[in-house]
Amino acid sequence: MRLLLLFCFALLACQPAAAQKRIAGEWAWRPLLTHEGVEFLYLFYREADSTNNGVVVRVKNTNDFAIRYRFTILFRSGEDQAEAFTEGTVAAKAQITGDRDGLFWIPFEDGRQIGEIGLRGFRVTRVR
Repeated sequence: MRLLLLFCFALLACQPAAAQKRIAGEWAWRPLLTHEGVEFLYLFYREADSTNNGVVVRVKNTNDFAIRYRFTILFRSGEDQAEAFTEGTVAAKAQITGDRDGLFWIPFEDGRQIGEIGLRGFRVTRVR
């Protein structure tokens, strides 16, 4: 039994990194923009749908009040560009992320690689 467990562990340890599921911690998030107590961070997925690049954004509100945000996210691949508009709200001292919140994109579904990510027309306002 002990030998079998060691063998299974050795097989898992020898798997390429891409084959292993990794849960991203705080270290994996990259800053995109910080403005008036709101942080926009992103996480890049090399194979978001098993083939194409994807990006998820996290909106983190460090304020003591709820905020409303809106922005257009830009993706570049060589000379090509894709963009998507999104907006939403975040409660005080809260954060949102992921597809359910409209913060996940696969901008090029033909295998092109994302080279650059940016925000345009961002706006953050206090919810009253």
